[in-house]
Amino acid sequence: MQHRYRDENQLEWVTELVGHEMPDGLLTSVRVHCTSMVTGVEVPWARKPYIIRQLIEKLGGGLDGGLSVDEVPYYLSEDEIDLAAAAITGHLGNRLPVVYVSLGPDNKLHLNVRTLAKWLSGMAHVLVEPSRDFSFRLMHKVDRSNAYGGAIGLYWPDGAAFDRTFVGARGPKATARFLAMRVQTALCQSQPTDLSTWMAVRALVARERFAALRSSGTEDIDDWVEAFDEERQSLEGQLAEAKSQIASLSAQLRGAYHSGESGDLLSAGTEQDLFPGERAEVVQDALRHALSNAGEDTRTAHILSDLVSSDEAQVRGSLAEAVRAALQDKMNIGAREISEIRGLGFSVTDEGKHYKAVFRDDPRYTFTLHKTASDHRAPKNLVSQINRKLFK
Repeated sequence: MQHRYRDENQLEWVTELVGHEMPDGLLTSVRVHCTSMVTGVEVPWARKPYIIRQLIEKLGGGLDGGLSVDEVPYYLSEDEIDLAAAAITGHLGNRLPVVYVSLGPDNKLHLNVRTLAKWLSGMAHVLVEPSRDFSFRLMHKVDRSNAYGGAIGLYWPDGAAFDRTFVGARGPKATARFLAMRVQTALCQSQPTDLSTWMAVRALVARERFAALRSSGTEDIDDWVEAFDEERQSLEGQLAEAKSQIASLSAQLRGAYHSGESGDLLSAGTEQDLFPGERAEVVQDALRHALSNAGEDTRTAHILSDLVSSDEAQVRGSLAEAVRAALQDKMNIGAREISEIRGLGFSVTDEGKHYKAVFRDDPRYTFTLHKTASDHRAPKNLVSQINRKLFK
């Protein structure tokens, strides 16, 4: 089905709805095109077509790699580690991307997942983490590629790439809109699958008509001319789509080239983040420190100012404050305090007279926690030791 509409601004909107029957169900594709019929009119960004919501409400979204295409988030249970790992690594068999929402250090969600799922319905699945413990167990199955500590991860079906973002200063609602726009942009720039476009269906119809004419043995010139004309139009349409796709990919390539034309500024290194965005935050802090010591109006200051992010991440600071709140002035460390620091990413074992705490299972960051402090200074010294080692 194809619907055309021209608005008062002389913008022509074309909505294409294509259904492709497959062994496991009906694959439905909805595409929107907007063309200005006059010069000087800016073409706006197309919103998600309302018909997607209608299809889900009236017919149901069906299953995509075992996940329901729906307007509500999927709340993972504690025993669905393998499902989450498959979604993150690209082994679930899904066609739509997955947005994984993790719990923050406070064991709470930092945005409204129901609103996010509604905005992304028909475009992506929203998986919600059940607990911080789930995050730590999942980490070992996906080589630490899972979003955690309040981060939101965007994972593509082929498992080749993923993005992470934080709610941060932009706020929950703006972050949800950012994610919806990020998914929509990527889907618009992706290569369409066979028979998922209007022109692909027209080409198939033209080929079937040729086959019917050959089998009938007709010699009617008008029938053949009409069939050839239909195939030519479908091929021209597919060529135009291919050129548009090439132009989009070329623009992305130029952007990538120009963004890195001075060479890689930093080696990726071998250290992995112990919490989302850790290394980027350390680098930004180092750049800000260097900028504060650079001469005013110098080339060094200009370059550093350009590199310093205006969106300050404060994850290290919030983790340091959480450690302080959990252990400061605690002469006796018991089950409550252990539960709190486990929620921050520490593995804790009882060693008899004391506890052993390891941050993110990295033995380089091992700390001894007292059960009963030797003097009033011990809790403060413990907090200082941990924060200095990890978050300074």
